[in-house]
Amino acid sequence: MEVQAGKNDIVLKIHINLEKRGIDAKGLIKIFDIIEKALYKSDYQDVIKYFRKVDLPKEQLIKDAVLERLRSKRHRRLKLIDSKEGSIVVYGIVTGVSVFILQKTIGESLGRGFENSKLDQNFTKFFRDIFDGKKKSVTRQLRNLFVEEFDEDVEVTRKYEDDTRLDLIEIDILESQIKEKEVIPTWDELLRNDFNS
Repeated sequence: MEVQAGKNDIVLKIHINLEKRGIDAKGLIKIFDIIEKALYKSDYQDVIKYFRKVDLPKEQLIKDAVLERLRSKRHRRLKLIDSKEGSIVVYGIVTGVSVFILQKTIGESLGRGFENSKLDQNFTKFFRDIFDGKKKSVTRQLRNLFVEEFDEDVEVTRKYEDDTRLDLIEIDILESQIKEKEVIPTWDELLRNDFNS
């Protein structure tokens, strides 16, 4: 399958280099939790920037509703769209949670007066204007959070990938960077060691 993404999509390529022992599901979940946290922080910043720029009736009420809805979309910020052979390579597209929730909440609060209004046009323009900064913000958040979690640099880079023709953010993680407190052996490792000694 070829990775399908639009020109305004933020694409993440998550590459986990398996070396010897592999990783368990908890390690994989930890990686996706870090990605989720970075995307949430970026979405939160988008919402705050938006409210600094506009003047809305019932602004505080709408802002509180948007932030609560933003929190409720945990693990809905990355849509996995492809995988590749070798190690673990997964492609995902960042969903537009902040834009979706803001538009929905403002629309519900202001009713039909929002549709096709000057406020609606400015809303769309605002998010078009901050889009490039969003990619930089996501890249920075990912770098910071992976260093914080793994106590060492995980390579997070923006690059153009020729084979997929995508401008993407690549996260390159070594198996050894995923520190597990306790490595649990497989059935074969346990039985081979106990019975074939």
